[in-house]
Amino acid sequence: MKRPELLVPAGSPEVLRTAVRFGADAVYIGGEAYGLRAKAKNFTAEAMKESVEYAHRFGVKVYVTANIIAHNDDLDGIEAYFAELRDIRPDGLLVADPGVFVIAKRVCPGIDLHVSTQANNVNRETFRFWHDLGAKRVVGGRELSLREWKQIRKAMPDISITTDIIVGFPGETEEDLLDTIDVVRKARYDSAFTFLYSKRSGTPAAGMPDQVPDQLAHERFDRLLKVVNEVARRQNGRLAGKTELVLAEEVNERDPSLITGRLSNNNVVHFKADPSVIGTIVPVVLEEAKGFYYLGRIDRT
Repeated sequence: MKRPELLVPAGSPEVLRTAVRFGADAVYIGGEAYGLRAKAKNFTAEAMKESVEYAHRFGVKVYVTANIIAHNDDLDGIEAYFAELRDIRPDGLLVADPGVFVIAKRVCPGIDLHVSTQANNVNRETFRFWHDLGAKRVVGGRELSLREWKQIRKAMPDISITTDIIVGFPGETEEDLLDTIDVVRKARYDSAFTFLYSKRSGTPAAGMPDQVPDQLAHERFDRLLKVVNEVARRQNGRLAGKTELVLAEEVNERDPSLITGRLSNNNVVHFKADPSVIGTIVPVVLEEAKGFYYLGRIDRT
């Protein structure tokens, strides 16, 4: 089964290279302007270009944040900045401001646009608004309750909902784990980015009491992942047998006879096709749901 995308923040080129070496699927970074990671070292244009090229050599995607809520003065120079990013060719831009989104869409038509949690996306019409505007991924506001997620899913049945979960953090109890598993079942996540808590020396968390033993943390992680996979398999199976439009992105890295693409809800599809279809939208019969992805064939009818 293909696991979900492991997305890691990187505040400097050094951190990006470490994330790539240790198995990240994607990394998000910030430039010297228009992002909110003020305490990070961030990336000059030259460092960003080198880092994107480095990540792409290993098949790792890079997303660049431009997620300020812009005032008029902030817009001075932003088109030139996006033109620079267009030449650097990251895999996606993370934005929060509708005006900035429109500019990015106009200047960088070949780069996916994602909407940051800083946009406080907390109702179904906002998700529909961003989708209709062309967003490939919308990150929900942290304030959203389980009840509100259910309302959004009811209003937009084809939406794909994902989450991030850390297991084994200091003080975690068996009850905490069971509550998390309960939410996964009720929210019916299409995928979940699951992580084991990693103790880092020199951080406040490393000195916290009630550290969870490694063996217990791994056992809890495996239990959670089993439920995540079961739920994802049911969720992603709902389109099996249907013909859907797929954006063909790249030759599959494990099987060169396959093309890998994405549905409008960002789910992954692998299908046999000539590489000439890359960059186009093609109708694909989703023959089999495999948990976090589909296997299909081009619909030639």
